[in-house]
Amino acid sequence: MTTVDFITELFCKVDDQLGHHAKHKQASLHPSEVVTLALLHALTGKGNRSLWRWLTRDYEALFPDLPSRTRLFRLFNSHDHWIAEFMASPSLLGVIDSYGIELLHPRRTTGHTHRVLALAFSPDGSLLASSSADTTIQLWDTSGYQPCATLHGHTHWVWDLVFTPDGACLISGSADRSVRIWHVAERRIKQVLHAHEHVIRALAVHPLGDYLASGGFDDVIQLWALGHQHEAQAVRTIRGHVIVVRAIAFSPNGQQLITGDGKGQSQPTSSLGGLYARGGSIGNSWL
Repeated sequence: MTTVDFITELFCKVDDQLGHHAKHKQASLHPSEVVTLALLHALTGKGNRSLWRWLTRDYEALFPDLPSRTRLFRLFNSHDHWIAEFMASPSLLGVIDSYGIELLHPRRTTGHTHRVLALAFSPDGSLLASSSADTTIQLWDTSGYQPCATLHGHTHWVWDLVFTPDGACLISGSADRSVRIWHVAERRIKQVLHAHEHVIRALAVHPLGDYLASGGFDDVIQLWALGHQHEAQAVRTIRGHVIVVRAIAFSPNGQQLITGDGKGQSQPTSSLGGLYARGGSIGNSWL
């Protein structure tokens, strides 16, 4: 399906429900056109200016009476009661299509009851894990994106998720200040880790599965050694950030841990816009 085909099909489905609403005599667009454009705005994830450029550059023939950019987005606001009829529920799961304009195909599910905060695929791709402000973690069978398990244990928002490289365990970090290691096959908690003094915002697992790194609102990175059975022990607390640690990643060879915060100031270690590369051997010395 081409992008033009998709937009046409989307308009037809919208117009089937809204076609009975007449166009105002002073309006340039029919209500169905406004709603279709608003849904494209949501589906593509583009900003206001980039959506406008994309429409006028490539698809003006589909919407020849397109009003000015500011007028169009005012129309989105005034038609939001109709637009809402086509939006998915808060338990929305979006599956990204890799072609064309990267359309998001909404799936209405019986999953979360609040906003989704993190997603992670298992290494073999058979499971998708999602975490939410509803404090739960959902496991989804990727063959049809239907929920297959709900993991309970956290008492506050679950901000991040990561699978171990062998897929045996799922690790979650939460605003309840805990990191939890879950046994995936048995759908149970293996271990609860406490080292942070505030919200845990980001997690990363070493490519070989030997280490876990966690960071958050207490401005530190906690390094954990993961044993053979994924039993974790705290081995190092890394300081240097002066504001919330929002992102963590190990390099593919496992020799560096990169951390990012919300401020972006330089540090004594090598840095680029708030990213700090901690070099050296993880097993011996960190800096």
